[in-house]
Amino acid sequence: MPNETNGHTPVVHVILQAKGGVGKSYVAAIVAQYYRTHKWTVRCFETDPGEGLVATVRARLERERADRVRLEAQFRARAAQQTAGPLKDIEAFRKDPRYDGDGTRVDLAYAVYAVARGVDVQDVRAALRSRDLSHKGNAKRQSDYIERTVRKALANVEQGRGR
Repeated sequence: MPNETNGHTPVVHVILQAKGGVGKSYVAAIVAQYYRTHKWTVRCFETDPGEGLVATVRARLERERADRVRLEAQFRARAAQQTAGPLKDIEAFRKDPRYDGDGTRVDLAYAVYAVARGVDVQDVRAALRSRDLSHKGNAKRQSDYIERTVRKALANVEQGRGR
C-alpha cells in the first residue's frame, strides 16, 4: 500500500447531499486536485448514475466524437469531389500551356499529381519514361532522373500532408 499512497495513510472522502445542484462534483474535483498537487494517488468514483461530473464529461466527449466524425466525413466528401472523375494522364500535362513544353516541369507536375491521387509509383515511372529522355544521357542517367523526380514528388506530397 505505501507505493500507491506515496507513504501517506490512505484516506477516503465521501461527499454526500440528496439535493442536486449544490456543488458535490465541484467539491470532489477540488479535493482531488489538492491531493494530486501534493503527490497523493487519487481515485475518484461517481455513484450518481444519471447526473454529475462523469455524466457531464461523458456527454461532452460523445458530442466531441460526433463532431469529429462529422468533420472527417465532410473532409472525405470534399476530397472525393476533388478527385472525382478520371485521372489526368501525363499527356494532359504535356499539352498544358502553363508548362510551355518544359518536359522537366511537366514530369514533376504529373508525378506530384499522380502520387497525391494514389497512382502506383511504378506507373508514374512508366509514364515518365514514355517521352524521349535521351537528352538526359545514358540509360543510367535517365533512370536516375526518373528516380529523382519520383522522390521529389513523394517528398512534396508528404510535406503537403504534414501541414
